[in-house]
Amino acid sequence: MSARIPPLQGNQCGPGQVACGAGAGATCFVEDAGHCGASCADCTPLPVPAGAAAACVDGACGFACQGGLLKAGGACEGAALVAAGDAHGCAVTTGGRLKCWGANGSGQLGDGTAVTPAAGTLRLVSGL
Repeated sequence: MSARIPPLQGNQCGPGQVACGAGAGATCFVEDAGHCGASCADCTPLPVPAGAAAACVDGACGFACQGGLLKAGGACEGAALVAAGDAHGCAVTTGGRLKCWGANGSGQLGDGTAVTPAAGTLRLVSGL
């Protein structure tokens, strides 16, 4: 269950919070699967793949893999093989996909860019 937080001035909520309700009756909640995005959607009744839980992802309902599983498209898969460099790593999933994360200044992630993604972002490497 989410923490209920009183609204700030002018019904503006703080970082990581969403306003649920209208006008003076609006209440701020920590953004989570039960209070997601500008519409304050409840993501918890939505179907999710095995090994996942409903989650608010970038302001929209989605899912987060749990228990060390990696998000691979619409599924959660385990890591069959893992390799790491100085500041990046890659894993071959149990479904045969290659997922990489970490530094990418020299194209280490194999996604055709030299841009390091936000922390915690996995890149799917294709064309192998």
